[in-house]
Amino acid sequence: MALAKRDKLVQFPDPSRKNRGCSSEEVCLQSSLIGKIEKAKRYAQEPGRITIDSLASTFRGENDTHNVSLAAGHWHCTCDFFAERDVCSHTLALEKILRDMLPAESVSATVALF
Repeated sequence: MALAKRDKLVQFPDPSRKNRGCSSEEVCLQSSLIGKIEKAKRYAQEPGRITIDSLASTFRGENDTHNVSLAAGHWHCTCDFFAERDVCSHTLALEKILRDMLPAESVSATVALF
């Protein structure tokens, strides 16, 4: 079942699921969703709860777009600089952004410089 709410369509995950004593599906959805939103806000303030073990991303650099990935604690980038040195501005930027969520072996000493 879907409900229109503030010009957005809200889809129930399982339409056959009972509303667990709520007076209507909309009231039940709002009540449980409010709790989940509050929990998500708390989690967002604690990035240390998250560990990113693997990642695939597209990085739009100044000169070109590159594929940057993290797997098994090792970074990879499709740029020429990375091919020569195993580090580049794209991987360093992602390390800086995600530092609190990366395993220690995935963060280079260079990131500490900025």
